[in-house]
Amino acid sequence: MKKLWISAAALAMAVTFIGVVGATPAAAVVTITANGTVTCTSLGGKIAFSPALHTVGTTNSDTSTVSVKLAGCSTTSTNLPAGSIITGKATSTIVTTTTDNSANACAGLATSRATVQTISWTDKSSGGVTLAKLTKTVVSFSGFDILVNGSSDPGFDLSKDSGGTASATGSFLGSDGGASSEANIFAKKTTTQITTSCGTATGLASLALGAAGTVADPSHSVAG
Repeated sequence: MKKLWISAAALAMAVTFIGVVGATPAAAVVTITANGTVTCTSLGGKIAFSPALHTVGTTNSDTSTVSVKLAGCSTTSTNLPAGSIITGKATSTIVTTTTDNSANACAGLATSRATVQTISWTDKSSGGVTLAKLTKTVVSFSGFDILVNGSSDPGFDLSKDSGGTASATGSFLGSDGGASSEANIFAKKTTTQITTSCGTATGLASLALGAAGTVADPSHSVAG
């Protein structure tokens, strides 16, 4: 019986020792400011308007909150971990102020405004493991043009084909400090449908984004 207890204790110690030796601590996730550029071809999200947009404005202040998910991303970065799959989320807030109660007039959607986009990146493996934490990209656009795709869905062209500018800080600045950054994103409503929504009693409270672009103006986001 004594030998049996000693053997059992020795076995327990051996198992414990093997368990400790065999345990591999998880590698620390490093924070990286990614170099190079990134291009994302799958975009989807929405713009929320507070208060809602109407055919005739009713207020001197309106806030547009933009949130867009970026996927289908490819990058020229050379300092990311092997196997990195990059996705992102771009957010911005635009406050419109007027003195004639036109801040939430529907026509204001087509009025170019300076826009600052903050993009939070996710870097994961194909198995969903986080490989690195990436510094956010903050892109400043001087304004935008309005585009229309083949389905009559209007879109926003940042930073304007007609002489707009861009600059950036953080990850994916390319070789020009983010001056080549751009984005095209199209609404999931036609111009007629948007106008109709603005004419209702409740107005246009949000606008879904993510319709397809065209060959000349593809739906995409480029940082760098």
